[in-house]
Amino acid sequence: MNLARGQIWEVSLATKVRAVLIVESDAAIRALPGTLVCMMIDQTGGAPDTVVTVPISEPVTGAAVAVDLVALTDKRIRSGTFLGTADPDVMTRVSAALRVVLELTD
Repeated sequence: MNLARGQIWEVSLATKVRAVLIVESDAAIRALPGTLVCMMIDQTGGAPDTVVTVPISEPVTGAAVAVDLVALTDKRIRSGTFLGTADPDVMTRVSAALRVVLELTD
């Protein structure tokens, strides 16, 4: 399976297993294979719905947190479990949240 923007994976990180959402563009993934930028997904229910958090209900329940970015190797991601792909509406909100966090707004 090719890794792609919008995929949600469950991966082992240090001391716990976490769900992550791949947010790197597909073009960047192809051009610079090996490491992917991901947003952590808070599944504790503690992340409020704000301009920098995005609720997700499928394939996991939680909130993608734009201020919680991590670069993971493709090997680490592939060693995890593919959970599914985020809905296009979720990815639109993720893009907006990333623009706010990275000050890419006009």
